[in-house]
This record gives sequence, C-alpha cells and structure tokens, in this order.
Amino acid sequence: MAEDLNKRSVILSALKVFEVLELLAGHNPASLTEIAKMTGFSKSNTQRILNTLCAASYVRQDEDSLKYRPTIKLYSLGSTILRQDAVRLAAHPHLLKLQEQFNETVNLGILDRDSILYLDKIVSKSPLRVELELGSKVPVYCSGLGKAISAFHKTPPVPDNFTSYTVNTVGSQAEFEKQLAKIREQGYALDAEEYVEGLICIAVPILHKHTEPVAAVSISIPKIRFQEGNVPNYVAALQDCAQGLAEALYQKI
Repeated sequence: MAEDLNKRSVILSALKVFEVLELLAGHNPASLTEIAKMTGFSKSNTQRILNTLCAASYVRQDEDSLKYRPTIKLYSLGSTILRQDAVRLAAHPHLLKLQEQFNETVNLGILDRDSILYLDKIVSKSPLRVELELGSKVPVYCSGLGKAISAFHKTPPVPDNFTSYTVNTVGSQAEFEKQLAKIREQGYALDAEEYVEGLICIAVPILHKHTEPVAAVSISIPKIRFQEGNVPNYVAALQDCAQGLAEALYQKI
C-alpha cells in the first residue's frame, strides 16, 4: 500500500497527521501513550504529530490530565463545509430557473477571505460563452459576486493588493470603496470586463434574514450580447432569484 501511495506522490507523514486527528475526533480524550498504541506510531512520532495539531489549533492538551482532545476549530471547519453545501443545494433550482429565463451563464459564489469562491454555476446553452470552473477563486474587487457581497457586508474585506487583470480592473482601495458605495445605492454590482476581457457580470447579494450576505448570484454575459438597456431586467430577475433563495435558506442555515 505504501508503495502505491509513494508512486502517486502522497505525503505519508500527512496521512499520519490525519489519522491521529480522526482518531481523536472519534474517541474520548486520549493520552500520548494511548494514541501511540492505537495508531501503532512511535511515541516520538506521535508527539511531533500532536505538537503540530496543537500549533494549528485543531487539538489541545488538558493541563491536568495531559490528555489530548480536538478543539472547536475542527467543528467549525465541518460546519463551514455543511453550510456551503446547504447554500449550493438550496440555490440550484433558483439558478436553473434564472438560466432558463435568459440563456446566459449564472453563478453562485461565497466570500472566502478577500476572494470569491464559485460554489455553483449553470452554463449558457449558447456556443459563445465564458465561464469559470467550480472552486475557482476571484479577487472581490474585480468580481461582480465579490463586489455585491462586499458592498453589503458589515466588515467588507480589504484586499492586500489590486492586481490588474484587464485595463478596467479596480486599481486602489479608494476606487474600490467608491464602487461599493454606488452598489449599495443601486442594489446591484457590475463587473464590466474587470477580470476577463469580453465578459460582463451583473450580481446581487443573497441576504440571510435581511442582514449579512451569505452569498451572491450573478449573470455572466459576453460583451457581444450585452445590451445596457436590458440591465433593469437582469437586476429584477436576479433580485427575485436572491429573494427566493434567501427564503429557502432560512430553514437550512
């Protein structure tokens, strides 16, 4: 088995770390000796693994019993994944309806630090389309989804830098904040070829219980098909989609 893993360039030491973490997650607090015995690892190796997990705040050692137990950080990680899945599953039928209405690609994204993570998409049936892969991350300042969430977030992300992707990319924090103020006023965000040349995106936030945005939904339109006069229609449909999705989420998260 180890030979097969090595052939696939797997980090065997990392597998041992996960084995210890999974053991602690499924058992009562355990001592160094008990963990070493259950895993079959040497005490010195087990100690280094536990030190690593403690340094990463996934495990802590009780001062009195000296036994190890997983921390709330592990629970938070699992909860985040479950929440993302709940958002994606609740959103999909609404995204499908929106895509069928305009035959343009629709996207669902959530905030991941100062980037947008693409959770779901339904692509246009047109042969002329531009799309990003699921799991892709795009900086908030040059994404319709990112700007829609940032504008309505109580503590909007502050990007470390403003890398230029096209001639239209936002170039500074001041310019970004000016755009966010306009988005709050008009209720939607526009990405006018700021990340991909020839692609325009219109996005609105999905507000959970009318407070913080939990996600955003967008329509991506190739510039050649984009008509500014249709923006009110896109925005109205996006807002209906976001409202329906928010109501569906009330029962899930």
